[in-house]
Amino acid sequence: MSPVRIALKEQSSRERVEVFAWRDGWSMWDVFEASGLEPYTKIYRTMDDQTEAYYFEDPMVDLHYFVVTGADVEGTAQQIRKRLPHYSRDEVLQQAKEAKEPLELARAVRIAGVAAPAELDPDLFELLRDAMSNPDTRVRSSAAAAAAFAAWRELREPLERLSADPEPRVAEVAQVVLRGLKEKNWKES
Repeated sequence: MSPVRIALKEQSSRERVEVFAWRDGWSMWDVFEASGLEPYTKIYRTMDDQTEAYYFEDPMVDLHYFVVTGADVEGTAQQIRKRLPHYSRDEVLQQAKEAKEPLELARAVRIAGVAAPAELDPDLFELLRDAMSNPDTRVRSSAAAAAAFAAWRELREPLERLSADPEPRVAEVAQVVLRGLKEKNWKES
């Protein structure tokens, strides 16, 4: 099964995550302190040592989230969702719809990217695609960053257009994301 990402809400603090992991019998496997734009990362293993839950505090998207891999991805993801406040797909779409300010929309777009499933979600795709042509540079830049998480091939064309954005910082983010997706996710020849 593909890894699953779960975008946590702000009240799911590092301490709350640690208490959750301890109560579930997870062992702490490794820790990497934040450095520059590199996220704080704590790797947990479930009690049976068959599933890993990577906890990130990521300054690039200003979010913290889990990435779950291993034998029991769905069961472990379900436990996290049951016990820690997180963003559901519908909440993310509602936040984007109700956003009154560009910064609110930019945040909703970043959450959408982090929370995106491995398989294409048409509504989340539409949100990211539309954000890539938003008049606000912060929203466009957030959409490019979010695309790195969603990693759907369908984002290629909108990212290519965004890589020629008149705002250099937006174009640069889109180019870096596009290059990374081609090299790591889309395995272009």
